Amino acid sequence: MTETYAIRSLESEHDHTVLFDLIMTTFNTPRERSEIYFQRAGPENFRLLCRGDRPVGCVAQFPMGQFFGGRSVPMVGIAVVAVTPEHRGRGAGGAMMAQTIQELAQRRVALSTLYPATLSIYRRAGYETAGHHYEITLPLCSIDVLPSDLTLRPVEESDHDRVEDAYRTEAARSNGPLDRSDFLWMRVRQPPAGRGEEYLVERDGRIEGAFTFAKVDAETIGYNLAASDIFALTPDAARAVLRFLALHQSMAESITMFRPPNDPLLAHLKERGSTARILDMWMTRVVDVEQALTARGYHPGIEAEIHLDIRDELIPANNDRFILRVADGRGRVERGGTGALTLDIRGLAALYTGYRSPANLAAAGLLNNSADQSALAAAESIFTPTDPWMADRF
Repeated sequence: MTETYAIRSLESEHDHTVLFDLIMTTFNTPRERSEIYFQRAGPENFRLLCRGDRPVGCVAQFPMGQFFGGRSVPMVGIAVVAVTPEHRGRGAGGAMMAQTIQELAQRRVALSTLYPATLSIYRRAGYETAGHHYEITLPLCSIDVLPSDLTLRPVEESDHDRVEDAYRTEAARSNGPLDRSDFLWMRVRQPPAGRGEEYLVERDGRIEGAFTFAKVDAETIGYNLAASDIFALTPDAARAVLRFLALHQSMAESITMFRPPNDPLLAHLKERGSTARILDMWMTRVVDVEQALTARGYHPGIEAEIHLDIRDELIPANNDRFILRVADGRGRVERGGTGALTLDIRGLAALYTGYRSPANLAAAGLLNNSADQSALAAAESIFTPTDPWMADRF
């Protein structure tokens, strides 16, 4: 007999208690920590999965943006996916994700992104691996202590809006970084590792870089640095940031940061020694094909057209043919066309973020092998393969 599940918003203080219990049971998280996360994230962003009147699961939906092609695309991050042990393996998690995606589709949300604990349940809901979460460890002794004429000072509360604007400018240069919500900015400024120390670099009143870090215990004497955010808009700002970090060498050995392996900061090191590792992967789901293709940015020098035939078993409105025309950095979408490129909604996600090239998708079985070379070339010029990355977790 098939189990019947329904998802709903929180309705009472009792629901809050049930939610905390689910989080503690699933993630082994202390209740106090769960309550802090819940209050900061906002009760309105949580859902309960019920079988009849009994809650058996939960999920959180966090509205934000994610940068692709230089533009912030409306995205809902999915987190805190939990199901009681006795209902695992009975379709509860799949029902919760399907209903979540259908709710987002009704709201015309373009994308959804998450960090998976397992792949199969999210692939069934139309998500696909779309980027990485990296950790860079940088020995402070590998940095030259160079002079800088830029002003570096602690961030004041009145600086927050300008710091956030500067961050968005830098984030828009890559595929994947988040257009942070207030909740995520709070997590950056109050990192779990310890008290956050926030600094900015400016020239003539214009912010060119900023960073937030905490001092964490080292295995031996002293401490290490852990950056919850770090970026530089100019080479001068990058050198000023690195110089500041290098001045901690007498007490700290290294700094860790969530940046990609080709980060411009690393181009200014005097010696090799930094290490990069993939801490996690993230998955993306194209919830509304038209909204996602229109909201994304594209290279301003590209003028091209592709005909897509999308297969989406969960969202009927996406299960159609689309023509994407790109010019002047923008995309226009209409239904119809030849459907020269046939791909599953999962394949579209990996193409959209730049994680997989069309040829790579075809080799993985996520795009039809019969597509002609001109269609594949047009798709590759529009969705230039990159190394999508994301610094934040949620």
